[in-house]
Amino acid sequence: MLIAGEGLMQNTGIGLNTTLASKISTYTSFNVVSEYASAISAAEANEEVIDPITGSDQGVPASSINQIKTYTASLFPSVNNTIPSSVSIGSTTNRFTAQLNTHSDNILGNGDLSKFVVQMYTVLAYTVGSGSFIDAATTTNSYLGPTFSNMDDLITGSITSISCATVEFGTDLINTGILIDLDKLTTYGTPHSLIVKLATRGLLQYIGPELIKQGINPVSLLTRINGLDVNEILPSIIQKKCYEAFKTVTDDKLKDIMQALRINLPMVYRSKAIFDANTTAMISLADLLDTRKLFPTSFRTLTSPYKTGYKAIYLDNNGAVNGLFKNLGKDYYSILPTGLADANVAMRRALQQIKNVQNMSTDRLGAAILQIQTNYGLNLINSLDTPLPSSVYSYYTSSFANGSGTNGRFYLSDGIGTPAGITHNDAFASLNSTLTTLIANGALDGLYDGTSNGAFTVLKDALNGVYGIPYIDPSDPLMSTNLVIPSGKVGAGTYTTWASAITAILNGTTTVINNIKSAYPTETASADAQITAAAEQIELEINTLADASVVFADTPSSKQSIMSMVQNLHTYASQNEYRGPAELLEKMADTTTQAGQALVGALREGRNIRALNTIGVGMDNVPNTPTNPTDGTGEFETAIYSVDEAISNISTN
Repeated sequence: MLIAGEGLMQNTGIGLNTTLASKISTYTSFNVVSEYASAISAAEANEEVIDPITGSDQGVPASSINQIKTYTASLFPSVNNTIPSSVSIGSTTNRFTAQLNTHSDNILGNGDLSKFVVQMYTVLAYTVGSGSFIDAATTTNSYLGPTFSNMDDLITGSITSISCATVEFGTDLINTGILIDLDKLTTYGTPHSLIVKLATRGLLQYIGPELIKQGINPVSLLTRINGLDVNEILPSIIQKKCYEAFKTVTDDKLKDIMQALRINLPMVYRSKAIFDANTTAMISLADLLDTRKLFPTSFRTLTSPYKTGYKAIYLDNNGAVNGLFKNLGKDYYSILPTGLADANVAMRRALQQIKNVQNMSTDRLGAAILQIQTNYGLNLINSLDTPLPSSVYSYYTSSFANGSGTNGRFYLSDGIGTPAGITHNDAFASLNSTLTTLIANGALDGLYDGTSNGAFTVLKDALNGVYGIPYIDPSDPLMSTNLVIPSGKVGAGTYTTWASAITAILNGTTTVINNIKSAYPTETASADAQITAAAEQIELEINTLADASVVFADTPSSKQSIMSMVQNLHTYASQNEYRGPAELLEKMADTTTQAGQALVGALREGRNIRALNTIGVGMDNVPNTPTNPTDGTGEFETAIYSVDEAISNISTN
């Protein structure tokens, strides 16, 4: 990298792709192409000069020169190096290869490689940033499909699909202590889950008398529990007897068990609860299986997935369970009251919607829920029925995604690909091959055949004065002369002006070209398609550079940019993406110089580091330790639903 940097900072090591330079040279050396270039040179050498005194016309008008330069733009641009009329890449009167070289020089900083690097970084930032938007828009357009509920659920990891009252829900969840095992939600709310929890905490003997009264031996039960497979549960009859035993564990014994399980939920002694049958406080150990009592402040806000969306689990403050979930817990009807079983299975389904919930604990999940924010007050967002409005998707796909990649994604080469030969190498290889075939077949003899009869040669000779000079002397008509093209040649006739002679020659040439295209439709179409593809690549780059706000004349010279690029060579090499920095830099490397070879070597070194690191062969590297701001967090508005607002926000039918 140091060797590459030494050369790059002295503006050596990077240039136009050598293969492209060779192919351009081959193309412009074809006699038919070079003959037309000679005609243009002759026209420019004889450009019109108006005598300021006599007003006499003494040369080729500028309009005729432009006519010559743009001729075949829509007819047969590949045969004479004309910029195709279907693209816009700058001055239409330039030769295409000249425009390509100018564009490439601009990208390469016109001799200042630091400008090239600034432009590369600018385009790279734009392509990466726009790629993120394009990918996100494309993915989001169909994201979640019919399972999308609302934006609150989307930005909260489905937490608000369970309850929008995040403060109350989170607090209730924390207060359940270690009762609920989120990695064992399939048994949530069942006597099996509670009896196993008591067993793991050494509490079975503490409720031994209650179990014995139901015909359950605590010691035998513990042995049975310890012998269960991972996914095996206790038989229903045992769970039923345990549940009946739980009903008789109350008062101080219940308080002790809740403390042992770190449950911080309200409880009342049985004697004090008889006057409030609907209390959400714990009265017996069986209440630890009641979702309503486990979530006493948020139970009215709880919802669960139903076939038409999330629906309220409870319909009123007394805990009436939504009839939509009837029979949901039928597998537990022999163990638990039907409403309790239905509500518990509904709650289990709701919790299972949280991604990776099985890897969490209730206290950590509850603490996270207390911190999350919703789209409270953002009615336009909450009213969306898809993750991405169609107008937003259309904006990105029609107005923003203009790159050559999938879904209109941009490659780095869409902004600075020309110096690397992207598209052009393939285009010129095919173009040169096609022209070689046409010339070998004599197909282009009507334009150039090595004699004075080819149309392009007639044009060149006419402009060089071989057929006379059209001249009108207003003061002495006898001094006037004509341009006379002999019979048998394209444009044969006598002409008193350059404009009329040039137009006649070009009209005759058009007939020749049309005959060639009729005789060789596939070959001529292929040749034009290749030069058009190359022109379109330049057009794409010009547009991408403009979108990235690159203005060649305004690009600053910055040695720091080269330093940064050199330090990132190993990173670029390891990224190694299609038409990304590594590929383009390697194709632009001038390997006739030490710096260019070092540039390629540094990229190979980077790929070696990646390969060797995978098998543990370490290499010395320069560490990069980023620093982070330590000024605290930003200030944001709170966005929290109250219980009443959460209740009003859910559907019950």
